[in-house]
Amino acid sequence: MKNKLEDPIQNPENMEWNEKVKLIISDVDETIADLYTEATPEMIAELEKILSENKVLFLISGQSVKSIQWRIVDHIKKELRKRIIIGHCSGAEVWGFSEDGNLRDSPFYSLYETALSETQK
Repeated sequence: MKNKLEDPIQNPENMEWNEKVKLIISDVDETIADLYTEATPEMIAELEKILSENKVLFLISGQSVKSIQWRIVDHIKKELRKRIIIGHCSGAEVWGFSEDGNLRDSPFYSLYETALSETQK
């Protein structure tokens, strides 16, 4: 067992990047981009770097797919978008992108039509 002083959870300064990571899950709002604003060019460059390393990026937000698209995905090179998954409305739907970088015609997963009331939609 690791010494508590070495534990990256207890001491984040000891955290190192794991090259074996294949999936990165991140909140969007106030993490990748501020609310209702586009991600910075620097953030987009970092996301493209991650995606070009064949990692998958799963973006989670309480906002809509369209919001995540115009704020983040539309700024990412089309050839990298196939490695992006979006869980919008706090995961009520999970969307992905086709090989050509366009939003798929239907979600991978959806509770939107079957479980949400008109008020919730």
